Amino acid sequence: MIETVLTFLKQEVNQYLTDKASAGVNTVELTQIVNEAGIYAFDDNKIALSLIQIEEETVFKSQGTTIRMENAFDVHLQPDIKINLYVVFAAKYSTYSESLKQLSNIILYFQSHSFFRNAEFPGLGHIERVSAELYSMSFEQLNQVWAYLGAKYLPSVVYKLRMVVIQAENIDKIVPPVTKVIGNFNSK
Repeated sequence: MIETVLTFLKQEVNQYLTDKASAGVNTVELTQIVNEAGIYAFDDNKIALSLIQIEEETVFKSQGTTIRMENAFDVHLQPDIKINLYVVFAAKYSTYSESLKQLSNIILYFQSHSFFRNAEFPGLGHIERVSAELYSMSFEQLNQVWAYLGAKYLPSVVYKLRMVVIQAENIDKIVPPVTKVIGNFNSK
């Protein structure tokens, strides 16, 4: 599920940047920022899209089992998990101004495309909806993020992708439907 969302965003942003003719084809790469050797894991004149945090969305947490109808039977599933993904777009261009230009274009893209539904965007697959919001960090948080990424700071922007729903298809139980109620309603 996570890979589906990030691949979808990579493709959408790449298409947007190509249409604006502000960048080459496949400018955004879904990759880690640095490799195990501490070297940037993406080429010059590219933008890295990388996952930096996964967070459970507790406000809309499902408490009970999910019940759906299949072939006239109630199918019980464990509650789904709603997660938020924090992703960073880091630009590494030969000039600082080009990095800033490309980040500005990414911000423009998400300003005009902040909500995605699978009905309009089939690339989301089974993921029903995702919203993207700019995530602002303090200088201290920004320093900590780049330190744990193991890289020197690059011009970057962080987005919070909200409400990615993960639902396993493991069935807890299948219950036949209630077809008849029998009981004595005369109480004494």
